[in-house]
Amino acid sequence: MADSGPDTVHVGGLGATAAPTVAVPTVAVPTVAVEGLPLIPGRNPFDIHVYFSGSDEIRIATAFREEILSTFDWLRKQRWWDTPIGPHPVPMFEFDFAAPENKDKVNSVIAWLEEHRGGLSVLVHPNTTDGFVIDHTTHATWLGKPVPLILGPKVTQTG
Repeated sequence: MADSGPDTVHVGGLGATAAPTVAVPTVAVPTVAVEGLPLIPGRNPFDIHVYFSGSDEIRIATAFREEILSTFDWLRKQRWWDTPIGPHPVPMFEFDFAAPENKDKVNSVIAWLEEHRGGLSVLVHPNTTDGFVIDHTTHATWLGKPVPLILGPKVTQTG
């Protein structure tokens, strides 16, 4: 058997009449310990950024955005950015959790995003009293390949 690493589950059986063994990759879905975060009182607790570039990813992102809207009608839709903005060096769209009472939904949203993101990079970050840079780095949860954010002193706080 080729890959027997911790990120692979083998499906199938052994023996003459069993189906061949097929390696099926598994993905560990990250979770957020909401209780430990110093969320800003009265502010939406989490932001979601979905990154894309090129026509194929724009097509995937457009469909993904609609799927997010229809699945989580309580999320607040934010802008679609065709150009880099603030710390985000590539085009992206965003949603936020709209109200503090939605904070405990973050892990179910992350699990759904991981399953449906279609190869796109997704950043989920809290809005805490620890500040903008910590929220986008230490507290950040990435699904897919992380996008190197621009977090220097001249970046304006936009998301």
